[in-house]
Amino acid sequence: MAELAEAQRRTEERVEALAEAQRRTEERLNLLEQRMAELAEAQRQTELRLGRLARQVEILTGEVGKLKGSDLERRYRERAPAYFARLLRRVHALTSEELAEMIDDAEEKGRISEEEREDLLGTDVVVYGLSREDGKETYLAVEVSGRIAPKNIERAVRRAALIEKLTKKRTLPVVAGEVLSRDGAAAAKKQGVVAVLDGRPVSS
Repeated sequence: MAELAEAQRRTEERVEALAEAQRRTEERLNLLEQRMAELAEAQRQTELRLGRLARQVEILTGEVGKLKGSDLERRYRERAPAYFARLLRRVHALTSEELAEMIDDAEEKGRISEEEREDLLGTDVVVYGLSREDGKETYLAVEVSGRIAPKNIERAVRRAALIEKLTKKRTLPVVAGEVLSRDGAAAAKKQGVVAVLDGRPVSS
């Protein structure tokens, strides 16, 4: 009986030890779960901040692109006599007011539609002068972009046709910028568009 009692006591001690070990294990698991939850929340907050940062970078990139584009347009307008000297003499870049007045007059006379008027007002730079080839009055419809792509070629061609329609003067489509993409170069060559890079005509 004494031996059985001792065995029972040892068994109970082992059970208590196992119970204590189980309790400690559960505490560690609870702590681990808490830490995992904290890490998951921290990860979620980090992803939210990264998302906001990515949106801010995208906005800033767009704004910088717009500012760069506006500066490039301004440069080609202000330096038109130098940049287009190989194409024209007596070069004059029309101001926004001069272009708007010319377009409004044409619309009032029924030469262009309201839709065409809106399109023409978006022309980056319009230049007037005398052709170096034959001395005839000539306009340039200039589309300005840092990287010239086929869409710029298309706009230049379309707007040059509209300017020629309203002025009854020869109008050449021109694209100007810093880089001429391969597709842009092919489109310019195919449609006879003059490309000007850094103020120098490179194709016609």
